[in-house]
Amino acid sequence: MILKRITRAIKGFKYRRSYVVLDGRVSSVTLSKGLYKDMMRKERADMYLHVFFAKDSKQYCFAFREDFEQLKTAKTVFTELQYNSEYRKIGFHTERPTVSGILSEYGLPIDKMVRLTVFPRKTANGETFYEIQRPLRS
Repeated sequence: MILKRITRAIKGFKYRRSYVVLDGRVSSVTLSKGLYKDMMRKERADMYLHVFFAKDSKQYCFAFREDFEQLKTAKTVFTELQYNSEYRKIGFHTERPTVSGILSEYGLPIDKMVRLTVFPRKTANGETFYEIQRPLRS
């Protein structure tokens, strides 16, 4: 357990510029500049994200989907990455799962903005997805 915590702390330091700010009041997720730059390394035609729960790590994740057109007909819920010109922020709204549901699952307050680290991971076929990390408890 101690080795796992140390490994995660080192990984957290490596990805310290990759984080999201979750706001349960308006169900929004705001991306950090570092995370956005990492996501945009690959040129993309669509800006649609899929938010899901990874059962293996028990964490919520989000990813761009290359097979967006095929999944759109399968009634999969997608959300669009948006730019807020008033606050100069990039993020998205998610309704399934809701941000307040994610915060509740992680044991965090739903009436405040919460900053959580994001680690990039790869699927078996090489697609990148981003895992929203649970906070470490003492």
